[in-house]
This record gives sequence, structure tokens and C-alpha cells, in this order.
Amino acid sequence: MNKENRANYPMPEQDMYKLDDINEFIKKERRHDELDRLMEVRQQKQIWKITLVFCILLNLTLLL
Repeated sequence: MNKENRANYPMPEQDMYKLDDINEFIKKERRHDELDRLMEVRQQKQIWKITLVFCILLNLTLLL
């Protein structure tokens, strides 16, 4: 069994999605596995925002 040897355990993804400024955490992170997870969360948040804006604009267009 592999025991986690890190002083601070990896952050759960739920907490990553709640971060206001994920770019600050990306700048500070040195572990490649955590960095990949943070960058993936940042990308998913950007896609979610783009999708939301697109849906709002589409609804406004259809209403007009």
C-alpha cells in the first residue's frame, strides 16, 4: 500500500472549482500532477462560462 508522503495532500476537485483565482494556485504549484489537475479545472471553468454566455445570447436572440 502506498502511503501519501506529502506534507499537504492533494486538493479535492470540489475545492478547486470553488477557487476564485485559480491562476495564483497554478503559479505556486510545483507538482506536475497537481498542476495538470489545476489546469484542467481552469479549462473546464472557461468552457462553462463560454457555454453560459452563448446560451444567454441565443435566448436573447430568440426572444427578440
